[in-house]
Amino acid sequence: EELVYRACILSVLVYSGWSLTLASVIGPLMFGIAHLHHFRDLTRHAGYDREKSMRIVCFQAGYTTLFGVYASFLFLRTGHLVAPFLSHAFCNYMGLPELHRLNSSRDKNILLTAYLAGIIGFFALLMPLTNPEWYNPYIWKFVPSEN
Repeated sequence: EELVYRACILSVLVYSGWSLTLASVIGPLMFGIAHLHHFRDLTRHAGYDREKSMRIVCFQAGYTTLFGVYASFLFLRTGHLVAPFLSHAFCNYMGLPELHRLNSSRDKNILLTAYLAGIIGFFALLMPLTNPEWYNPYIWKFVPSEN
């Protein structure tokens, strides 16, 4: 998915003159829409009714689009597929946080603190750890800048 949606589609959008902002939204929308086929799987194989399947698929399309924006940011900022690929693999392995389990956990405060520390750490380190000077994103040197 990263090769198709980041390296191919996003690069084509950017090199064809789309702004980085617009390309960072349209590419991930395509990524989210590509997950709509799960509706068929849920109704035919999982046995869910259409309404439940639609809710699940819309939620999944929403969070995959949001992840696509993040992966596009990583790709555009670093100029490499390594960061979006590793992020995608990590997210697929971990899945979504199971926040509903917090209510039944003995360690609710510890878990909430860990979640909060992770969120703060993510945003605090996002820009420094994706500094383009570290990655030499030569791929973008030929793209007209957004002025």
